[in-house]
Amino acid sequence: MIGSKSENLPVQGSGSGDAEEAIDTLAHLLRVFGEYGFDTANIDAPRARADLEAWARHILVGSDPPGVAKASDRDGSRDWKGLCRYATEKRRDEVDYVIQSSSDLRAALWSFIQGMARAVPEDQGSNKSVMLQLDQLRACLSSNETSEIRRLAGASIDAIDGEIRERIERDRCRIEEIATRVVRVSDELTSACETLERDPLTGLYDRAAFEEYFTKVTHLGMLSAQSHTLFLMDIDDFKWVNDRVGQSIGDVVLKEVASSLLLGFGRRGDFVARYGGDELAVVVQTQGESVDRQIGEEALHRVRNLSIPDGDEQIRVSLSIGTSRLRCGEHSDEWLARSDRALHAAKERGKDRLVCESDFGESES
Repeated sequence: MIGSKSENLPVQGSGSGDAEEAIDTLAHLLRVFGEYGFDTANIDAPRARADLEAWARHILVGSDPPGVAKASDRDGSRDWKGLCRYATEKRRDEVDYVIQSSSDLRAALWSFIQGMARAVPEDQGSNKSVMLQLDQLRACLSSNETSEIRRLAGASIDAIDGEIRERIERDRCRIEEIATRVVRVSDELTSACETLERDPLTGLYDRAAFEEYFTKVTHLGMLSAQSHTLFLMDIDDFKWVNDRVGQSIGDVVLKEVASSLLLGFGRRGDFVARYGGDELAVVVQTQGESVDRQIGEEALHRVRNLSIPDGDEQIRVSLSIGTSRLRCGEHSDEWLARSDRALHAAKERGKDRLVCESDFGESES
């Protein structure tokens, strides 16, 4: 930026070619900024363009800058400091406007996604109800009704059935179109994670951040072909660790386990959080059950091999993990409950193990 020393630069025509070229260049840049400006909350584009043109003329030929009513209000010198203030305020105004607009757009988009996420399962339930009514009407046709009633009922069934099929096809095409856009939104969700709060002890995302992210992933899953898997984890016998060696060493154990998980779940889009106490949660984009099981087993192995020093002794811990994959149309609470059920099964089966929901036998369902 031009500092206060610039007030001593010679003006156009005073004999310094470099100074003249610098002033011409600055005037040109001001006009370019005006030409490609945009409306903000504080000033519209035409007004900003006029102000920038006035500043360009001011530094070129000494005309009055914006905000000066008449020449007698100034001493005739170039107002470089005023130009610096205007440029700084204009740029700050544009940045604030872009940030706010981006935030408003994301909020509106998430509201739209949430509304669609609620509508999809509602429509599915409505379709099932109507189809059941159609089946009952078809059954009535076999009774001893008059031929005219059967004819009218049959015509009604055909009309309603055709409408339902058309609506299903319209919805399918609409959802497929939305799904292609949702993929881009999911990338934005990954980037937006950087603004979420972290747990101060472990450096993982905290409980509130997890709940916000988990809800949004569930809504996205209803509208796209992408699915996600939730891993719920407990550090086995962590209360015993705290009681035996003290909370300070227990905190070290938590931090070591958290670091191990961050190393294992390091793909873009992997979300690792401290769910509460010694409970941890990881959300990943599904690559198939075999891959889910493999990365869960790798997490078990890494934690199992940790060795945390405590004086002359070494503390070793293990994890119990329960996992389930998001189902189309289900609520986040339902998904969480299925992973929690798998976690309890892992503990009941001896701890230090992974249980996928698909591992349940019929007697456990």
